[in-house]
Amino acid sequence: MFSKPEGANISFDGKDTGKKTPATLEGVATGEYQLILKKDSYYPKEVTISVLKGKAIREDLLLEGGNLVEYQGEWLEPDEKDRLMLNAINEAERIANENKRKADEALAAKHLADKNKIISDSKKEKVSMVLYGTDINLDKKIEKKLTWDLAYELDNKGFVLSDTHARINDAYQAKYGSTNLSTLNFMNMSNDRAMFDIIKKYPSIGAFTPFNMLSFKLKNEKTTWLGHVSPELMSDVAGMKDPSIRAKFIRHFEPMDAKISEVMESTKQRKITYAGLPSSPMMKFSFDIPQDADIQEWMDMFQEKYESAFENKGYLIAGYKDMKKAWMKMELGEPFEQYFVYSLINFGMSYEIFDNVPEAGGFGPGSMYFYVNKGERKLHAGMPKVAVWAAATGIEGEKKQLCLKTDKEIMSIMNNL
Repeated sequence: MFSKPEGANISFDGKDTGKKTPATLEGVATGEYQLILKKDSYYPKEVTISVLKGKAIREDLLLEGGNLVEYQGEWLEPDEKDRLMLNAINEAERIANENKRKADEALAAKHLADKNKIISDSKKEKVSMVLYGTDINLDKKIEKKLTWDLAYELDNKGFVLSDTHARINDAYQAKYGSTNLSTLNFMNMSNDRAMFDIIKKYPSIGAFTPFNMLSFKLKNEKTTWLGHVSPELMSDVAGMKDPSIRAKFIRHFEPMDAKISEVMESTKQRKITYAGLPSSPMMKFSFDIPQDADIQEWMDMFQEKYESAFENKGYLIAGYKDMKKAWMKMELGEPFEQYFVYSLINFGMSYEIFDNVPEAGGFGPGSMYFYVNKGERKLHAGMPKVAVWAAATGIEGEKKQLCLKTDKEIMSIMNNL
């Protein structure tokens, strides 16, 4: 086998011989065979040869090319390679543009779907509270169910009772001489473990941590109701936008609500609906901690001042919870320098509102949260506006004006601390 130029790889009968031209192949049986010579920068040379018995064959083959370049496993003329590369680039750009067009169309469709969902959601019925009702006679049995039995069962679901305020209606009767209520009870509760990661992302959800479990019965009705503000409304008030965290927050109420219905021997449900919330549903405050002050000592003095300021205006400190200590006890960590929550209520205002619209008791006592971020020297505080009570439960007229007046008073007290 000879080739010009020399040094071509020899493939014989479909197999690489491992030889290069010039070379001799011996012991080849009679027959027809395919011969292929390959050399870099040249076109492959393929011929069919006939081998006769007892005769030697000489093959002299001229390889064409010499200036070829390799492209995707083939040897091509430079111009042909450039043409194919340009075609490949154009095809890649076409595919990229097509994919971008499809992605843009999908994004536009998503935006339209989101917009339509927002419009649809705005037209949907908004639920501020779901109440579970029972017509069991209001006696010691049901009173016990409304408080200690329920608290025990919910504790097994991770919900901890912080404070309980039973038969507030008796205090209304004693102080004001009359009440429309046969019973009115509050239990401040929270699932501290479930709330740990949620509060780290949205500290303002402390406005409902603890939340208030309300139970009441009007004298002119036979049904005793129990429930709490809906987690959807809580999320809206606290500004919880992250869909996954919002869903996690809402879901953590589900086992509790199932247990409420069971313990209450509930035979009916009632939804409290509303049209919308105030444009700014939260009141928020911040206080600078002096650089030379010990944070804990400064906090102790601030809390004394806070409690005195509200008590002097007729408010009751109805509860207090140190969330940081609760999380430390669970060995969950310390994401905040400080995090605690006060439960606050103006007794006179509560009588005017709850004795007429007991459903609003789901918001009271109101939770006012306080926290200091790690590495900061600023105390943050906030709570839902009392105007939210009115919007969520349909309070109008003079009672609504009382809610707005209370908001102004709370903000004045806080701003003067």
